[in-house]
Amino acid sequence: MCSGGFYADLHVLGIKKLGVMLQSQGNISTQKGLYTHSQTLSFQAQDSTSIESDSIYMNAQSDIIHTTSNQITHQVGDTSITTKGDSVIIKAGGVEVIIDSNGLVVKGGEIKSE
Repeated sequence: MCSGGFYADLHVLGIKKLGVMLQSQGNISTQKGLYTHSQTLSFQAQDSTSIESDSIYMNAQSDIIHTTSNQITHQVGDTSITTKGDSVIIKAGGVEVIIDSNGLVVKGGEIKSE
């Protein structure tokens, strides 16, 4: 068992399973990049998960599925799309479009056909 110190290379090999458990906070930090490769990758948190970056790129060969019990909001600047269990609200350029059980309602704008 090692304690303290820095090593040029550290390789850990688990033949069947590798578990790391910490009672406090754990950090993984690199100066260039952190890469992982596996058949599946899962993150699970009891309270919340946060990903922060200058930019995020996602590419899926088939589907991307977002599932929640409350709402999903996509926001760019002042423009947003909020999806709830019973409605979709689109806000852009001072116009708000609501699609729900009452139909389609446009606030602050008009519906045109060209």
